Amino acid sequence: MASATKTIRQPLSYPSAHGAWFVATKSLFNQTAAFFFGCIQEHPGLLALSAKDAITALERLTHTTGANPHPVMPLCEPLPKGRERLQ
Repeated sequence: MASATKTIRQPLSYPSAHGAWFVATKSLFNQTAAFFFGCIQEHPGLLALSAKDAITALERLTHTTGANPHPVMPLCEPLPKGRERLQ
């Protein structure tokens, strides 16, 4: 037999300055997700790999390292002037 579940709704309270951080975080997340979806669209063979191998392949395509100084699709771009990283 199923048991009853009680839902409790608790409003979040935070300083108003944090609202801008949430908006910036959402924007950065959406940009990053769109970037990786674009990588997968350009390299559909990634979908045939296991999860672990696909992550490794995406890292090789996007991350600059000593062994991979010029990735095909670099993830990191300099931030536009006037835009700061969140701390």
